[in-house]
Amino acid sequence: MTKTVSLTFDDGLIKTAEKVLGLEIPATFYIVSGWVTGEIKIKDPFNVNIEHGKLDDWIGFHKAGLDIGSHSHTHIKNDYRLDLSLQFMKAHFSSPYSLSWPYGEAIDSNLFDSYKSGFIRPYNKINEINLASYNPKWDEISFQEIIDSLPDNYWLIFTFHGINEGWRPITEYFLKEIYNYCIESEIEVKTISKVVNEIHISNHNI
Repeated sequence: MTKTVSLTFDDGLIKTAEKVLGLEIPATFYIVSGWVTGEIKIKDPFNVNIEHGKLDDWIGFHKAGLDIGSHSHTHIKNDYRLDLSLQFMKAHFSSPYSLSWPYGEAIDSNLFDSYKSGFIRPYNKINEINLASYNPKWDEISFQEIIDSLPDNYWLIFTFHGINEGWRPITEYFLKEIYNYCIESEIEVKTISKVVNEIHISNHNI
């Protein structure tokens, strides 16, 4: 593997998912499974004014090409109920199953195929795949410098929440800027699941 970049969005913000799908940018969205209740609109107890859509919306996004992962079952610190979250993922989405920890915690979970947490995303030790991660702070360093500094065989994951919404929002222009810079630099932009599948296939061929 050479340099690879993944773009991820936590909390499952529906308007952001619609925009990213419209831009045809490969991305992984992490939804909180315990917030999903049948046909009722998903309720976020922390951000009541943000729309998360319905389960059918996310199933539709998944069929249309967005990668969907779990942002735990409860989003309550130290009470994530990963068993329920995995049951939910298996019932509605295809593998591999990816987990994004809330609150920047780093906790191993053998239930999921891959997992990321806060500023450092630990990865199941599959082959010699190195992992760099970056939760952008725009006033500290530019994303171009971060991407350019990556050695070969590194996988860089950008973590966002929403476009003009959510925690530390980004703009649509900025997202397109990152994506276009990667393409111009001949760096592949892939979803978390695509990278994980490629690693699994590589392992089987050893």
